[in-house]
Amino acid sequence: MALGVLDRERKNCSFNAEEFKPLLFHHLYPGIAESRRDYLKKILEQEPDLYPSLTRYTEEKPARFNNMYKYGRKTQDLFNRTELNDAEKHYILSKYNEQNPFMMHYHMFIPALKLLASQQQKNKILPLAEKLQFIGCYAQTELGHGPYNRVIETTAEFDQQSQEFILNTPTQRSYKWWGAGMGLTATHTIIIARLILNKKDLGIHSFFVPIRSIATHEPLPGVFVKDLGPKIGNTVNDFGFLKLNNVRIPRQNLLSRYSEVSETGDYHGIEPKDHKMIFKFLVGRRIIISRECILPLIMGLTIAIRYSCVRKQFRTYANDPTRERPLIEYQMQQVKLFSLLAEAYAMLFASTQLLSIYQSSTDNELFEINALSMSYKAYFTEVVASGIETCRQACGGHGFSNFSGLPFLYTTSVISKSFEGENAVLLANSAKILVHLMERKENSEFTQIANEKIASILIDDNIGTPQFHSACLKAILNLSAKEVQKKLKELKNNNEKDIENKKLQIAAINLVKYFGNYHMHEAFAMWIETFPTQFRPALDALRQIFALSRILKSMWLLLKNQVISQETIENMRKMRETAMRRLRNDAIGLIEAFDIEESVLLSVLGRKDGEVYETLYKLSKDMNPINTQPIFPGIKQLIKPLSKL
Repeated sequence: MALGVLDRERKNCSFNAEEFKPLLFHHLYPGIAESRRDYLKKILEQEPDLYPSLTRYTEEKPARFNNMYKYGRKTQDLFNRTELNDAEKHYILSKYNEQNPFMMHYHMFIPALKLLASQQQKNKILPLAEKLQFIGCYAQTELGHGPYNRVIETTAEFDQQSQEFILNTPTQRSYKWWGAGMGLTATHTIIIARLILNKKDLGIHSFFVPIRSIATHEPLPGVFVKDLGPKIGNTVNDFGFLKLNNVRIPRQNLLSRYSEVSETGDYHGIEPKDHKMIFKFLVGRRIIISRECILPLIMGLTIAIRYSCVRKQFRTYANDPTRERPLIEYQMQQVKLFSLLAEAYAMLFASTQLLSIYQSSTDNELFEINALSMSYKAYFTEVVASGIETCRQACGGHGFSNFSGLPFLYTTSVISKSFEGENAVLLANSAKILVHLMERKENSEFTQIANEKIASILIDDNIGTPQFHSACLKAILNLSAKEVQKKLKELKNNNEKDIENKKLQIAAINLVKYFGNYHMHEAFAMWIETFPTQFRPALDALRQIFALSRILKSMWLLLKNQVISQETIENMRKMRETAMRRLRNDAIGLIEAFDIEESVLLSVLGRKDGEVYETLYKLSKDMNPINTQPIFPGIKQLIKPLSKL
């Protein structure tokens, strides 16, 4: 019997996981005061309909949409009668654990309004949006263009006589595409379009545009809007496309915090211009995506680590040949799961740090923050998607069942690799920024590290310390930067053209990864020091696994330049193995400190009580629609007649 196994695991933990939970809560939800944590949990306990159910694994798409709309209504009813700030609303929305139009309304549409609308516009629009009297989405990406603003084709031409803007998507490539919530649900959108004034193109601006009637929900004149159809996962997020044909909106619908057009057709813009604020908004979105994508990995690890404690495989105890060994005790299982656990903590602390830097940044600092945000978004989403698949494989055959929760987590997370820029494109753009900083010798943290003189050899007396690991990661970044600088100089001397895209891209992308590694470790080491002493040994074991894994992947640079010795590399490998073993008893506490409710996890394998097999049998028998009939109709009608017996 599995009953009691997980309780025994919890007792073996070296720290009090219950005391750890509120400390991690701050990193997951930094905009929520600690005093409000228990209050929010109590609210959710009284609203069970705000959580999804296991039927999501068996329902057809129309039923899932109807349930999602019921959820949206109940959520809004709660918001209307409860005083909550934006972060608290996002916390409640996160419990549904699947992107849907209501999340897009609150996560994308309303933040864009707050950033781009004038105070007068916000006074008029925001109260209606926050009461869900209309549902908004965001329309920037086009069929033939990604989030690269300079090539957007959608136009908004001012007609002075009627005091209106006339919006058009002039070519098929310019149709707005991948609008989350646009296909079926949204009534309004923020459209990014080129402002045309007196036949002059003034560049991209943002417009508040109704696309469906509030009264009938029918598309408005000149608007052609539809759902995009089947996708990988994200079943209840109705991504849509939008075609505009001479759609007229009032002059006042140009979001005018930073620019406006007067009645006489005069343009007034102030610094920062509209396109700069759209840019800042997208940088912030990438940081938010980087943070949000961590939660599915945490959920996957909760399932896999709990199941690895419950599942026993092979009789390998020499002193008791009748007893099977739990999966969690096998080294390969520990390497799979503990490495990912270290990644999850590193990503959480690093994104907390970057969000804080971004929120207090100036325009001059945004250039380097943008490079780091693209690096994090690309790196984090890749790790999460591959990490959830690793968790699924770590659960063996049962991980293949939808009731494990793992296939759902994978298919709803993998799309994040394409949100706000496909990852390869983001890495290439981040690489261009770093090369640009080096070429211009601009004063930034990156250029300071790139131009430092690295010691000829790093002494390995303290190879377990954060200081030694930081020195190694800084050396890797520095050496990579010098290689890129050398190659760039050679290419320019040979009069090579289009260097960044054709001849330097791979080397520069590696530089982006090393810059991200260094920053992530610095944040990890810094935040550990803020935790009480009882939690630091386990956290430092995670930090060591993260840092040593990053260093060992790039050891060729250190060895090639004789910065460290082969003996040091071997000692680092041994130290990483030691750190893995140290986590054996603490793994369950470290993952359960994230406090993922079972009603959010929706996993048979990740049950808190460990009753895996009993529940899996019951659900497979009773919740499977195929099992409602003793003999499936198609067998009777088509297959049985073939039998000669």
